[in-house]
Amino acid sequence: MKNKSFYFLGLLCCVFACQPSVHPQEAALLRVLDALEIPYQSQDTLQCMVIPNGGCQGCISSAEAFVMEQIDKDSSLFVIFTAVQSQKILKARLGKLRSHPQIRIDRENQITAQGLHTIYPITYRLAGGKLFQTQASDFKNIP
Repeated sequence: MKNKSFYFLGLLCCVFACQPSVHPQEAALLRVLDALEIPYQSQDTLQCMVIPNGGCQGCISSAEAFVMEQIDKDSSLFVIFTAVQSQKILKARLGKLRSHPQIRIDRENQITAQGLHTIYPITYRLAGGKLFQTQASDFKNIP
């Protein structure tokens, strides 16, 4: 009986050990992307910029300027505005870009709920639906 128990336990360990592990940050990000309907699985590569409403104002302003210049030039670029305190102010800052198909507004604060909120803009890069890089920056030198 002991041998059967050890055999079963060993088999169970092998099954769980063979499962691909997903980093908690990646799992949280994928939940946000799903909730905001960002098509990360249908693209080879994707850059997802998360721009908070509050925090480092210079960084946020640089990120917003970058988005306004680059959003129409890069179909793999998606932008999430999060922790928005005033829809009116965001609308005034973004103008027509507010309704751009690659821009999402995190009205339900999914970023915060998933533990991904920072006071700095951040870029998540995905390839094949998998997170491979996270970078906090001022977005001045992103290709």
